[in-house]
Amino acid sequence: MKMTLDAWGRSVDGQLIDRDGSAGAQCWDLWADYAERAVGVPIGWTYTVNRPGHPDHFLASSMFLFFPTPRVGDLSQYFVRVGRHEPAQAGDVAVWARSWSYPDTHIAVATGPAVDGMLPCWTQNPGATRHESLTTAGLLGYLRPIALIKPAASLAPKRRKQAQMFMVFYKHGNGPGKPGWLVMGTPRRLVLSSQAAADDIARQLGIGSSFVTNESGWAKFLRAAGPA
Repeated sequence: MKMTLDAWGRSVDGQLIDRDGSAGAQCWDLWADYAERAVGVPIGWTYTVNRPGHPDHFLASSMFLFFPTPRVGDLSQYFVRVGRHEPAQAGDVAVWARSWSYPDTHIAVATGPAVDGMLPCWTQNPGATRHESLTTAGLLGYLRPIALIKPAASLAPKRRKQAQMFMVFYKHGNGPGKPGWLVMGTPRRLVLSSQAAADDIARQLGIGSSFVTNESGWAKFLRAAGPA
């Protein structure tokens, strides 16, 4: 991360953020500002997706629906897509579909998990940027910065640590834009699809080490892990 969430939030609080100089301070502008200044995404990669004929053409929801490819770059280099049933983490980009609350969809930056159906966020439009809890009704899910994904091993109790067991993370482990956590040292191959599941397995098995790999490394670990 180029900037912490707290530092970025302080820098935009009360401001009308208009990154493209078009149509005023929209929710997209706040997402673009966060992606560029805090996460390090090239600003051109943050533009909404051009899909003529699709109802979400050029809307904020297109960032989630058509992830990982916006108009210019590959957002999977910076984010993974997370479903709405997973708890939000501070720094996640929350995306809403068309709904009663957001007829033209919405995008905001979460600062923690939802409580009683309300998600704390930095949000803009209507009005200037502010910290506010937004309804999860109509929520599609989140774009989670890869830089903020925590190693599951940090949650493992040392007293139950098992030798030769560790976990490998790859951002496309379950397909393009779908993260995977591979548990090494189990009798059969075990690939998990969510941070919550990885954390839970780490606690149960006492896994004491975890690291991030790339495509070629992931393929090698899969072969070493044996049959599914």
